[in-house]
Amino acid sequence: MKIKLSRFKLELVLFYIIMIARISADPPEKLHIGIIGPQFTTTSTINVAGNHYIAAMIMAIREINNHTDGINDELLPNTVVKFALRAPRQNYIQALTVALALSSNVFNGKGVLGVVGTSSTDSSTATAEVFAQTTYKIPQIGYGAVSSSLGHKETYPYFVRTIPSDAFEGRVLASLIYNYFGWDTVTVFSSGDTYGNDAALEFEAEASALGLTVEGSNF
Repeated sequence: MKIKLSRFKLELVLFYIIMIARISADPPEKLHIGIIGPQFTTTSTINVAGNHYIAAMIMAIREINNHTDGINDELLPNTVVKFALRAPRQNYIQALTVALALSSNVFNGKGVLGVVGTSSTDSSTATAEVFAQTTYKIPQIGYGAVSSSLGHKETYPYFVRTIPSDAFEGRVLASLIYNYFGWDTVTVFSSGDTYGNDAALEFEAEASALGLTVEGSNF
């Protein structure tokens, strides 16, 4: 089976790897990174999107390591990227095991400098907790987890992502209400969980910037 990868996916993966390299002021000759991507779903079927991302990461690393083909040779000219791939299913327990393995078991016990992944909130929460609450302190760049809770830096200081969180919907709604419907006053109702609270806070912040009046909030 041939896998066609979009240019966007390749460029995104290149960005991930370069960001990890930039964390170090002086990129090493060998850059050890971890890749986490799901090959199978929790029901044991093939995870098509997960396999595409894994393939894109491997292709991107090969491109970075090829310093003589005239394509992006300047990205990391003095560095060879080596990776350790782990493919847990998208659940909390398997992700914990993978995070610990990448932190200390791979590359002769040296672990990785940074991690690309994971693709879901449950697995990203597990890995982010390992990297934050242990001595490893490994930066992680996620590409699929959208839970707003992962944006709380006091809890997950080493987690960043390239997509907006669920809470960003609050800003979009405020802009839609003000610019499309032309309303000038609203009352906010939201659920009392992390998703609802964060979305409401984002809504109120955007509403304030737009001049949209929030008469009351019910969390």
